[in-house]
Amino acid sequence: MALRRLAVISHSAVLEINQAVYRVLAAAHPALELRLIVPQRWRNSLTRGKWLQAAGREGVRPLPVRLAGQINLHWYGPRLERALRAFRPEVLLVIEEPYSLAAGQATRLARKLGTRLAVYTNQNLLRRYPPPFAGLRARVLGQAERMLVPTEACAEVLRELGYQRPIHHFPYPFALPEAAEPNPYLSERLGL
Repeated sequence: MALRRLAVISHSAVLEINQAVYRVLAAAHPALELRLIVPQRWRNSLTRGKWLQAAGREGVRPLPVRLAGQINLHWYGPRLERALRAFRPEVLLVIEEPYSLAAGQATRLARKLGTRLAVYTNQNLLRRYPPPFAGLRARVLGQAERMLVPTEACAEVLRELGYQRPIHHFPYPFALPEAAEPNPYLSERLGL
C-alpha cells in the first residue's frame, strides 16, 4: 500500500529554497499528503544574526522552537505534538541529526503516536558524544525504521554504530567537490 500521509521535520526548510525538494516530492506523488514542519523563525552565523521567518506556504507548518538557531539544541514546544496528532502521519521523516534534541523529541512523539520513523543524517565521521546526546542518538537509531544518508561515508558511520535496518542513499542535488588533502594542522586542532 502506498504512503498517504508524510510529515517532515526540518530546521533547514525554514528557507523556502530548502522546501523545493518537498514540493517536487508532493508534485510527483499527488496522492501523498505532505506536511512540512519548520521553525517559525531561525538565525545562525549564515544569516549574519538576522532572523529568518518561515514562509507559511500550503503544506508548511511553522512552529515556535526553543533555542532557535542552535542546530543540535533547538526543540519544538507542545505545539509539535498537537500538529502531529492533528495531521496523523503514517511516517515521520526527521531531517535532523540523531543526536539533536529535535530528533529526540520527534522520536519520542513518533513512539507515543504510533507513527513510523525515518531519519536523515549527514554525520560522516564517527564521534563519541557526552550525555544526553549519546543517549539521544542511541534512542533515535533504535527506533528509526530506516535511515536516509547523502553519502556512503554516512552509511558506514551508521553501520559502525550498530544500525542494522535499511539505509537509503538520498544524495545531494548537486555535485560535491573532490576531497581536499588532509591538513595536519587542522586535523589536530579539530581533533580529527
